[in-house]
Amino acid sequence: SVVAHGRVGINTEQPAEALSVAGNIQMSGVLLKPSDRRIKRSITPVDTNESLRTLRRVQLYDYEREDLHTGEHVPERGVLAQELEKELPGAVHTQGDVTLPSGRRVEQLKVVDERALLMETVGAAQQLDDEVAALGADVSEIGSRVTAIESGLRGEA
Repeated sequence: SVVAHGRVGINTEQPAEALSVAGNIQMSGVLLKPSDRRIKRSITPVDTNESLRTLRRVQLYDYEREDLHTGEHVPERGVLAQELEKELPGAVHTQGDVTLPSGRRVEQLKVVDERALLMETVGAAQQLDDEVAALGADVSEIGSRVTAIESGLRGEA
């Protein structure tokens, strides 16, 4: 076990969080976060329609991101923190100033809380499921009406 009072860095001399890892993380388990109702308060349902509207305003991009430690440009798909912050402010954090391996300085580097973005996506998916179910009910109703009209045209009562 490792006990540290402060921040711990793996492959970095300047950890930005309680644990900062410069490089990939491979693990055989899962990431766990406490989610027990008994340790939560002020619980309110999310407006999933708003989640869907929010995500519709978030642009997804393909880009090459400069790795903060190696300087390599890594191809990724994701969002731009500055844009996401306008739509979902709680999903973006400012870490402070960072100097890249190239020597270029980035002031007030913004990072994305991908879990917050994931939870917004869950809400949007629930809303889409509700909308698909409603459309299915509409299609069934239209099918019944068409059948009734066809029966009437054939003289069936």
